[in-house]
Amino acid sequence: MDTTATKEPTRSNYVLPLEYVMHPAKWVDDEQRDSCRVCSRNFNLLRRKHHCRVCGDLACSNCLVREAVEMTLPGTNDVKVCLLCIIVLDETAPCPSSRSDASSCSSLSSSSTSTSMTSRSHSASCDVLLVDRLASPLEWVPNHSRQFCLLCKASFNPFRRKHHCRVCGELVCSQCLIRMPVALPRQITGKTTTKACVTCVMDHVERTPVGRSAPRFY
Repeated sequence: MDTTATKEPTRSNYVLPLEYVMHPAKWVDDEQRDSCRVCSRNFNLLRRKHHCRVCGDLACSNCLVREAVEMTLPGTNDVKVCLLCIIVLDETAPCPSSRSDASSCSSLSSSSTSTSMTSRSHSASCDVLLVDRLASPLEWVPNHSRQFCLLCKASFNPFRRKHHCRVCGELVCSQCLIRMPVALPRQITGKTTTKACVTCVMDHVERTPVGRSAPRFY
């Protein structure tokens, strides 16, 4: 079942190579997932199952982004990509150039028939961002609504590009971003980072319990 309930947002200034798209024959079967691999919410009639076109796993519409894909013929087409794969793809921005990066996304998919585990218990001893703290793309501020960086107030231009903070969804420039480690769900191996604005990073540091080290920024 892969019915679109809502229109997923599209990221700008990013084109996904066609080779990153997984063949449907390798997708996770619908019967293998009862909950979204990103937010762990159970699927139902209102929260439908959607296949991520990069890792082949199942996610809900709130945890998907529409990515432009470079086609063999001139032009692009949009496909659905889950937030966990977006985090990995962000590591290779502005444009991935090797299949190994796509393999990193594919490795995020678990073939286990058990439901997705949340990252909260996995990160109990780590000062990192939890997946459930990341904003859904549906909550991101539209690109057209901001002409200035929210934090430094500098005007956006071809040399000062717009970036979405993955925590609050606001638009800031690269100088006002910090890369923070993200705790992936337990069944997913490896580590990754994501973009967070300075304000969200400072809020995160202030919430860090006494006696635990502050997060290391990348």
